Amino acid sequence: MLFLRYMNAKIVCRAVGTAAAVILTNVACAPVTISPETSDPGTMWVADEGSGRVVKINEACTATIATSPDLGRPVAVVFDPYNGYCWVADADGGRIFRLSSRAILEKTLYGFGEPVALAYSPKENAVWVADRAQGKVYKISERGNIQAQLGGLKEPTAVAVDGRRGEVYVACANSVVRCDRWAQPILTFYGFKNPQSLAFDAGYGFLWVADTGNGRVVKLKPSGVVVAESGVLEAPSAVAVNPRTGFCFAADADAGEIVSLKGDGTVRWKKENVGRPNALAANPADMSLWVADGYRFVVEKLHGSTGESAENQPLPGFANAVALSTDPGMR
Repeated sequence: MLFLRYMNAKIVCRAVGTAAAVILTNVACAPVTISPETSDPGTMWVADEGSGRVVKINEACTATIATSPDLGRPVAVVFDPYNGYCWVADADGGRIFRLSSRAILEKTLYGFGEPVALAYSPKENAVWVADRAQGKVYKISERGNIQAQLGGLKEPTAVAVDGRRGEVYVACANSVVRCDRWAQPILTFYGFKNPQSLAFDAGYGFLWVADTGNGRVVKLKPSGVVVAESGVLEAPSAVAVNPRTGFCFAADADAGEIVSLKGDGTVRWKKENVGRPNALAANPADMSLWVADGYRFVVEKLHGSTGESAENQPLPGFANAVALSTDPGMR
């Protein structure tokens, strides 16, 4: 399969799975979030909180393809595969940035308090922003216009989008709120304690929640019914789901553990002594799992079926990984 993209007055043609043709530079950075670029399978976008940059690395996880300019303290990143945009949240500056596919800054949006999480909606080609300081969630168009917003949320920390319906899920201090495409609340799911990460299974229609304070990973129907629950991790801090398989990956950053869960919540594999895996990204293109390790200062690619390290070497020079935002992976 080939993807065509208009870029810099040229038509760029690229076969799925091929490596990057041009490598610009190597960098040392501190990843905060990772997002797979689904229009270029295997390529990853990494938010470097320490140096204030966003870094695009190739599928082998060995070299940098592009880096952005200074972006303050980027803590969330998500890629728009339709337009080739990369969206970035600057928590300290209260800004949202839009980068080109070559990591060139194109647009800056102001007026946010502390944007901490992003999610992309393929149905409407929009981006959702969780603003912890303002207690709001925003829906932003591809041009950067605010289309909808919902306030009165208690410490929103994560967002996930149902790619088919366009609905959004927001993790708050003690609940998860389901909203329609115009940010109007539909249901509120209670019983959670400080949930830190959400991942919507676009292929099967379920929401996975890292219920950090309760020491469990929960799988929900859109109605709020609990389908599966796993307590194998003491304090899960990040979740990612592969939409092709329905398998969920969860990490406990403090314990240095990663698990792969089946649809019923049972464990496929468990990997210990990982370091500090605060950020995960599942890539359905090659069934891999990417990990940002804040203790070993690397971004590493694992085999999603076994948890073993891939053939490539981990990319060093990273630190302080604390959050994750993934592309929905649906075109």
